[in-house]
Amino acid sequence: MAKCPECFEANISDLHTVSHDDKNNQYMTDSCIAVYDFDGIKDWYWGNVIKRREKGPSNDALYIDGDRMVFIEFKNGNFEVYGKNGLVTKIYDSLLILFDEETPTKEVCKDFRASINWSRSHIEYILVYNKDKIPPEHNSRKKINMELGRLARFGLSRYEGFLFSKVRTYTVDEFEAFFVKNVQ
Repeated sequence: MAKCPECFEANISDLHTVSHDDKNNQYMTDSCIAVYDFDGIKDWYWGNVIKRREKGPSNDALYIDGDRMVFIEFKNGNFEVYGKNGLVTKIYDSLLILFDEETPTKEVCKDFRASINWSRSHIEYILVYNKDKIPPEHNSRKKINMELGRLARFGLSRYEGFLFSKVRTYTVDEFEAFFVKNVQ
């Protein structure tokens, strides 16, 4: 990763580390692809810019390659509580943190522009979920997308072309096949 300001530099990590589910002590990927731990950037933001103890939510990781950015969120828990975990709030809060002029995003992505117009052309969103945690009656692509849309109040696909250039929901295996293998 390029030389970057302290808030980003202190949060350089890899997909394996940021995919860790503390509650179940489980990793959702073994990939060593370098990413920024966006939860750490969020902590820096709330501590140094907003200066409050109570912090909002954020996506787990931010992958940057040139002017392409990808937010990645890992969900290993109960499928039915995704909406309660606030995927939509994580999406919006993460974009607002990235867009804030106090966040030195331009230092890690020189072409970055703090606008929805730029994000809909250059930022992608990926939700990675554990299909083994989904009740069998919900375990089909169509049912999963419908359920995610209902539980998040707005379907995640709604954000493609609105906030992001692409929005994808992947099982762990699909994430390895469609993202990890294409990046390495």
